[in-house]
Amino acid sequence: MITVPWIVLEETGSAGRAGLLAALVSIPGVVVSPIVGGLIDRLGRRLVSVISD
Repeated sequence: MITVPWIVLEETGSAGRAGLLAALVSIPGVVVSPIVGGLIDRLGRRLVSVISD
């Protein structure tokens, strides 16, 4: 999560692009978290843990 934006910052010199990349990388986690939380509530932590492995 830190390495790729850092490389972008080093290569381009643009903090804006590095920040945009960091934001774009974190968006899927923000979108998926509530969905997965509901799934865990319905199926149970143990079953979801087994399925995800």
